[in-house]
Amino acid sequence: MGKFSQIANQLISQNICYHSNGIKMEFKIYKEQNCILQDSQTNKNFIVLIQNIITTTFTENKIHLFIQARLYYKKTDLIKEHKNILEECSENDLFLTNITAWFYCPKIVKIIFIKPINEYTEGKYIYEENCYWIRSEYNALTNEFEPDQTQWKRECCCNSICNPALYEKEVAFCKNCSFLFHIKCIQQEQQQLKKSYDVICKECLQNMKQKTKNTKQQIIISRRSKKL
Repeated sequence: MGKFSQIANQLISQNICYHSNGIKMEFKIYKEQNCILQDSQTNKNFIVLIQNIITTTFTENKIHLFIQARLYYKKTDLIKEHKNILEECSENDLFLTNITAWFYCPKIVKIIFIKPINEYTEGKYIYEENCYWIRSEYNALTNEFEPDQTQWKRECCCNSICNPALYEKEVAFCKNCSFLFHIKCIQQEQQQLKKSYDVICKECLQNMKQKTKNTKQQIIISRRSKKL
């Protein structure tokens, strides 16, 4: 992948299209697209954001393709350097880096969809197995997250970072304010939750001016961390 970077950069010209020694070269800018690329030299897969595509056509009509892309890092790519930060992240977390790479004749394995994590936490998108989200970019020069982990949104009484992969089956919400609780964090109430009881956080109960009668039984839980 790296040895083609210099060649690809030489192909970029101010001219949109030119001919030289029987070679037709075209520099095209496509709409930015997230996908999984397979490098033709190593057969290794990379998750990338495609930025530019260059095609070269020789006299025998053999097409050569160069793709310029920014790399995404997965949790597994960074876990050694940032174990304490990333141990709560899921396999669906991706971090867009400032690393730009050139790929020669790569195979586009598949197009993927990557959304800002807030679009999942705010209910705009429903979690699916093949979806990814980005909560931060990663600066490979400084080895820092941008924004850093202190600004990542947190949830539940355990104060862990948001993980939309749990939302379908492993969480419960306060009926009044929709505060999210991980079911695994509500130890003594787990059996009751399976019976579809209403969940009311203590903070909401205290703020209610009048208690209303409810046909369902209620489970009272504090938003505050039990670790505190």
